[in-house]
Amino acid sequence: MPKLKVVPTSQKHPVDSSKPDSVVWDDMIPQLGLRIRSEKQTWIVQTRINGKSIRRSLGGVDGIGLAQARILAEACLDGLQLEHPKLSAHTSIKQFTPLYFAQCKSGWKPATRGGHLSNLKNQILPILGDRKVSQIERYDVVTWYNQLGGSAGTKNRALAVLSDLMNHAEIVGLRLPSSNPCKGLRRHKSEFVAEYLDPDGYAKLEQSLQIGIRNIQSN
Repeated sequence: MPKLKVVPTSQKHPVDSSKPDSVVWDDMIPQLGLRIRSEKQTWIVQTRINGKSIRRSLGGVDGIGLAQARILAEACLDGLQLEHPKLSAHTSIKQFTPLYFAQCKSGWKPATRGGHLSNLKNQILPILGDRKVSQIERYDVVTWYNQLGGSAGTKNRALAVLSDLMNHAEIVGLRLPSSNPCKGLRRHKSEFVAEYLDPDGYAKLEQSLQIGIRNIQSN
């Protein structure tokens, strides 16, 4: 048996080992645990990758001793790292998209999943795919939006998907909280037609304002 602390499966605080569902965590591989449910005992691996808790069962204690369980746990952890590569400040939108889609799709209706996948494939990844998620700024979004073809509805839906992706990036720690660069840019249905300015647009606006000021001052 590992040198232990017995805890409920949903907590990390010591409790009485007589609890009906508890885990004994290994002292050598902290992610390896012996789950005890009534008379059934099962080896498990539990770890956290990219903000998500992941658990795998290795099998019952009847056929697997502690030494073998440790070997299996290390192999399982290595496999999980390959399945779920760790995110970093260098993670691109193209690299982050599969994780975003996998973690969020269960909350979407089938039509929404199809629409989001289409927007990602056709509007977002071709232009922004190689950009780092952590470095996307508001002017990047404005420039991307102005480059998009298609109807205003298509552009708005793509903007909504990009905004949702950026929100999820905050959740998993790729971006700082409340740093979504898409916030406030989405067009709403109205008679008003807005035009978002990229850096060149702001430079032209400044030039026009300066000419207007000089004209006023010369009169």
